[in-house]
Order: sequence, then C-alpha cells, then structure tokens
Amino acid sequence: KLEPASSACYCCWRATSPTMLARAPLRLASILLLQPCCPLLIPGLQREYLEGEELPMRVAKLMSTRTLVPFSYYSLAQCTPRSLEAAAENLGEVLHGDRIFNAPFELRLRRPRALALCRLLLDPQERELWVARIREGYRAHLLLDNLPVGTRRPRDGAAPLLERGYLLGAAAPDGAIVHN
Repeated sequence: KLEPASSACYCCWRATSPTMLARAPLRLASILLLQPCCPLLIPGLQREYLEGEELPMRVAKLMSTRTLVPFSYYSLAQCTPRSLEAAAENLGEVLHGDRIFNAPFELRLRRPRALALCRLLLDPQERELWVARIREGYRAHLLLDNLPVGTRRPRDGAAPLLERGYLLGAAAPDGAIVHN
C-alpha cells in the first residue's frame, strides 16, 4: 500500500511493498489530481503571480563571448542589496560555475515605478575596470522567476534578435558609456 512519507505533506508517498512500485506512478497521479496537497514544483509548469506580488529577481554572472572568462555579477562596483544572499543552486549551475545571488531590484507584478537604487562614486581603479569590461563586451546575466532575462535587438527586415543578458555599456573614444 501507499503511505504518506510524512504527516505534513500528502504529496510525498512511498511504496511499502515491492509489488506496489509498478502501480505507484498511476496511483500517485490520481492522488495528485484528485486531492488538494502541499505545493509542488514540476519543471515546465508556470507559477502564477497575483497583482502586486514581488517577482523574484536574481543576478547570475558577467559573461563575454570575446574573453570566455566569467566573473561574479558583484565583481564590479555597483549597487548591492541590503543583505547579499546566495540562492540555492542546482547541479547544472554548480558545474557551469554560476554563483546566483539576490538582486537589488524590487519588481512587483503590474506595479510600474522607477526608483534610484543607489548612488556610487567610483575611484579611478573601479572606473578602469568598468571600462575594460565594457570594451571586452561583457553582458550581465539576470534571472527573473528563474528564467534568463534577455535584450531584444532589432534587425533590418528580419525578426528581432533576442540576446541573453544585457550589455554593460558601449565603448566610447574617451572611455565608456554605462548602461544602467
């Protein structure tokens, strides 16, 4: 027979006899469809947010196709959240070398507003590092609700191109222009 693995969550079932293992997926599916249970995240299913609810925004890394050397998002001097917290990572993120942290942005569904995050004065070394990363074509990679954030780039006579992340800035003859 199937028993709940714990009294707190009836979505978690275990087979107590070997013969039940073959029928367990069918029974589990019928239980999940017919009974209300604890929250369950299944890859491929979307989560619905209520109006005004905060959308989880995280920062992943800085990446360039020119250098192929990734850097932490916070390796450059920029606005940081009040408390920097590392997000739980899956095996794929660990193998890719991604370090995912919370972002300083606060996004709420259908509540548009513009706020200044912070004000930074960069010393000459920090400015040089920003200019170098911009000239090397680094892009900031963000995650919104665990999905990659991208930039839409228009093309003449063709569908727009979607690029992962956003460019840190644009190179200028006397330095760089920062996209913020």
